[in-house]
Amino acid sequence: MRANGLFRLLTSYRERMATGFPFHPELVDILTNRWGSLSGFQRTRGALRTLAHTVKALAQRHQKALLIHPGDVALADPGIRGEVIRFAGESFKAALNADIIRPDSIAPTEDKRRGGIVEANGLATGLATTSFLDSFGPDKVLGASAAQMLIGVGRPGLSRGVIEDVRDSLESSLWYMRLDGGRYRFTTEPNLNKVILERESAITDDRIETIIDAIAEGRAIWASVRDAIAVLVGGNLGEIAFTVGTGLLLRRGSPLNARQLLLVNLLTDMLPAMALAVQPGRVTPESLLREGPDVSLGQPLTRDILLRGGLTAGAGMGAWLGGRMTGITADRAGTIALVGIVGAQLGQTLLIGWRSPLVAAASLGSAAALATVTQTPGVSRLFGGRPLGPVGWGIGLGAAAAASVAAPLASRLLPQSLAGPGGAQVRRTDPSWDGRPGNPPKPVPGTITP
Repeated sequence: MRANGLFRLLTSYRERMATGFPFHPELVDILTNRWGSLSGFQRTRGALRTLAHTVKALAQRHQKALLIHPGDVALADPGIRGEVIRFAGESFKAALNADIIRPDSIAPTEDKRRGGIVEANGLATGLATTSFLDSFGPDKVLGASAAQMLIGVGRPGLSRGVIEDVRDSLESSLWYMRLDGGRYRFTTEPNLNKVILERESAITDDRIETIIDAIAEGRAIWASVRDAIAVLVGGNLGEIAFTVGTGLLLRRGSPLNARQLLLVNLLTDMLPAMALAVQPGRVTPESLLREGPDVSLGQPLTRDILLRGGLTAGAGMGAWLGGRMTGITADRAGTIALVGIVGAQLGQTLLIGWRSPLVAAASLGSAAALATVTQTPGVSRLFGGRPLGPVGWGIGLGAAAAASVAAPLASRLLPQSLAGPGGAQVRRTDPSWDGRPGNPPKPVPGTITP
C-alpha cells in the first residue's frame, strides 16, 4: 500500500513537472498559490510577467538549465523587482540591495569567493532568492524549509553537501535572512550579523587604547546586567522566603496577600530593574577589565543573589516585627512589611545606580507610587493594606534603609570566591612575570589577571 501511494505521488509530481515545463512545480506553486493570494499581486498576469522576465534574464546570461527553479528568478531584473515591491512594500528594498541583487551584495560576493561550481550556478544567490520568494504568502508560517531550499537550487551536478554548506554560510552572513522555526525567511529588520559587523567596524584602528576601550565598554554591560539580575532575582527570592516563612510560622498565615505580592513585583521588577540593566558603567576602567561573563555571572552573582534575598526577607520580617511590637494591628503590620520589602529593593537599586538619572527616576517614581497606593484609603484596602501613620512609615523605611545599607557593606566583608563556572580559577599573579614556563608567577594579593 505504501509503495502504491508513493508511486502515485511521484507520478503526480512528474505530471506537474511535465505540465509546467520548463518551470519547476515549486516555482509555479509560489507564484500561483502563495503570491497569488496576496492583494498586491495579480495571480495570472503577475505570474506570467514574472516568468517572462525570468526567462529573458536567463537568456541574457546564456544560462542553461533543465528546469527553471525558484532560485533562478532574477530579482535584480527591474520588472521582477517591481512586481515584488508592489505587494511586499518599499521596506524590502534594503534587504534586496544588501543581500541579493547588487554585484557587491552578500550572496553574489559569496558566489565569487567560492568560485567553481558554486559561482557557475550562482548557488548562494539562488539560495537567498529561494528564501526571499518563500517569505511572502497567506500562511502564518512563512519562509523556506530546508527541503525547499534544496529544491530551489538543486540540479544534476550539485551535491546536497555543497548546497547545505553554502546555505549555512549565508545564515551567518546575510543581513536580512534569519532561521525562524526551521524556516529561512527575509524580514525588513536586520539580524545580528549586521549588528555585529557594524560594531566591529566601529574599531577603525589597531591601537591598544581603542581595543581596551571596546573591551571595557562590553564588560561594563556585564557589570550592569549582573547588578540588575542580583537585585531582581535576589528581591524575588527574599519575597518568597518572607512569604513562605511567615506563612509557616504565623497562625494567620503570611502578612502579604497575593495582590500585595503582585504590587511588589510591579514596583520593583519593571522600571527599576530594567533601568539598572541599561545604566552606563559605574566603575573604573581598571576594575572593568576584571569583569566579563565568567566573573560577572559566576559564583559572585550567586553570592549577591543570596545576600540580597536574605536582606530583603530580613527587611520584611524586621518591619513586621517592629510594627507588632509597637502595638500596631496585624493588617497595618502587613502594610509595614510591604513598605520594608519594596523599600529595601528600591534602596539597593538606588545605591547601585544613583549616578544614573534613569535609575534614580525609576526608583523614586516607584517609591512615590508605593506611598500613593499605601496612603489612599480605597486603593490601600483594594490591595489588602491600611494607610500608615508616622510610626508605621518610620518602622518600614527604617528596616528598608538598614537592608539597603547592609547590602554593599556585606558584599565587601564576605569572601568572594575566585572560582568561575565549572571551577575555573581566576589567577592572582605577579604583573612583572615575564611569561616563561620555567619561571612561575608569584601570587600577589589584589592583582587579578585573566
